[in-house]
Formats: sequence, C-alpha cells, structure tokens
Amino acid sequence: MKKSRAIGAVALLAAALAVPGTASADPDCNGSSHCYALAHTAINATQINAVGLGIWTECLHVADPVGDFATNEIWMWTDDDPVYFIEGGYIRGLVYGHSQQSFRWFWAEAAPSGFYTHYIQEAARYEFKNLSFYKEPTQGDRWSIRLAGTTVGLSDQSANGGIYVQVGAETTDPQVEDHGKSIDLRYRYNGASLWTVGTSYATGATAGVYTMASQPNVGGDGTEHWSLQDLCGSGPMAAAKAAAVAPRMSDLKANSLAFIAKLGKGNAEQKPAMRMVKSTRRAAQPGARLTSDQATYVIQATGKFTADLAPRPPKAPAPTGTVLTMVVDAQTGELTDWSLTKKLPRDLASLGKVSDL
Repeated sequence: MKKSRAIGAVALLAAALAVPGTASADPDCNGSSHCYALAHTAINATQINAVGLGIWTECLHVADPVGDFATNEIWMWTDDDPVYFIEGGYIRGLVYGHSQQSFRWFWAEAAPSGFYTHYIQEAARYEFKNLSFYKEPTQGDRWSIRLAGTTVGLSDQSANGGIYVQVGAETTDPQVEDHGKSIDLRYRYNGASLWTVGTSYATGATAGVYTMASQPNVGGDGTEHWSLQDLCGSGPMAAAKAAAVAPRMSDLKANSLAFIAKLGKGNAEQKPAMRMVKSTRRAAQPGARLTSDQATYVIQATGKFTADLAPRPPKAPAPTGTVLTMVVDAQTGELTDWSLTKKLPRDLASLGKVSDL
C-alpha cells in the first residue's frame, strides 16, 4: 500500500456523525456488505513503528452469531504493496460449532501469503484494556500484538512501517447492538521514542455510506464513542455460550463444512477436500507467539474459497485462497485460529498421523 493511497483513505473512511442510539440499521448490511462506525481520531503518518489505544465495550451482540459478527477494534495499514494490514479488538460471532455466544479478543492480518485470524482469550463487558501493535526489528520486522502489555501474537510476515490507523466497529448484522469506545490513541513513527496523539478528522456528511454512528467526546479527553441501536440497556449483553463439549470426528466434519459455508456467504466451496491431524496450537503455528498451547485438531480444507464474512477494514476486499486451515480446541470444540492462504502453509504429516474428513 503506497502512502498516497493512505492519505486518500481519510475521505473514504468518513462516517455520518450522529448521537449514540439514533442510528438506524441498514437492511443491506450483511455478508459481503459490511457496515462500520468510525472514530473521528485517526493516524495518517509515515513509518509508524508502534500504535496503541484503550478499547472498552458496553454492549456487543448479534442476533445470529453463526452467520454474522460484530467488532470493536483498531485497523492499521502498512506501506506495502500488495496491501498489508493488521487489526484487533473485541469480536462476537463468526463462531464454529457449539460456541454460539463466543465473545473474545482477537487479532488478524492480511498479508501477501494469506489472511490469518487468531483468538486471544475470552472477553467481558466493561473490560477496558490497552491493545497495541509494535514493529519488531529483532524479529525480522514482523509486528507483535500486545494486550494489556503482554505479547499475545506475532505477525506471520514482515512488513514496512504503518501509514494509516483507524478505530471503530464493524458488523454484518442489520440488527446489531454495538456500543463501544476508545481512548488515548497514540503512536510512534520515524524512529522516535516519544508517543504522539492521534489526529482528529472531520467526518463530513456521508449519511447512508455507513450506518453505524460515531460521536467524539466533547470533553476533549480523546475518548471516542460509537453506537448502533440502543437495545442493550442494563441487562446481560448476551446469553451465555453453550457448555464445552469435546468434538467427535463427525462433529469436526459437520462444523468445518458449516464454517466454510457461512464464511463464504454464497461463495463457499461446495465440496472441499478436508484432512485433519491432532496436534497442539503452537505446533500448528510455530511463529505466531500464541499465548496458549492446548491440544487441537488442525483441519485443512482445499478448494476455491472467498471469505466474505472475514473481518476487515472499510474498502478492503474479501480474502481469497485455496487452503482454509482451521485450528480447533480438542476439549471444547472452539475455533482458536483460522487462515486462508494460496498454498499449503505446512505439511500436516509433520504434526502427526493425518486422517481424511
């Protein structure tokens, strides 16, 4: 992504300003039509080497967590071509198998080699934490992801410095309930050790482009608020997820096919070839610096895939590829990681005995 593109992105990312709770849902906001609420504070700079902020969620709920999702998050584009970006924050939805109400911290990256998504840990309502990205020269200029100061991931590939950062929410659900805020967006750039505060951008009148509404805090403390609908009230954010159940082989096949179908939103591979091996989470993704290392099933599906439901920044295209890899917790059946690449990321036989699904 070249710098000139990033500067032009300010206009593309403009959102309609409205009072929280007054925005109306968009019936076309689903699947390949993602909707966004965008904070008024952003970063447009050269050679960003670190960026961070605090994120807080009051309510994050989707009516159909199997077929839709919602996030509160941060996106960062780097000075690379093809386009490279990293994102992270809260997510609800896009679930696999039984975990119908999974509400988690996540991070993802889009690199030339593919699209990679990792779930960090369970999240909670009113949980305020700092999320940051750091460029790591000692790790070949890969980017580390830190949650509350702890490294929770490392990007799959190296990338140039960041050039544009935006904060907000994303959803594919026309009936989403999404209320969140960010505070103290700061960054370091051009080798500086001091942190710089993000810049406030006017959003302009673009009603109908994005339906989720963002409002800056008039107190001047750097807090940004966004909201779509006002249905959460003081009650529970969502029903508790189903109890954990160790998956059977038939569950893995059914759940994987269902995940592929909903991820594709009409562009799903109808008859993917699937293979599986039992391993551990870190062995399956040795370079990702993951925080847990439980027993997992690693499932590789091959075919032609378009991930229309994948979380991504405004205007970013849906990821495509020929290999969809799913890493599933062997005890709970939850999806811990997934990726869509254009070639096999690794030989499953190196992890153990491979079986067809």
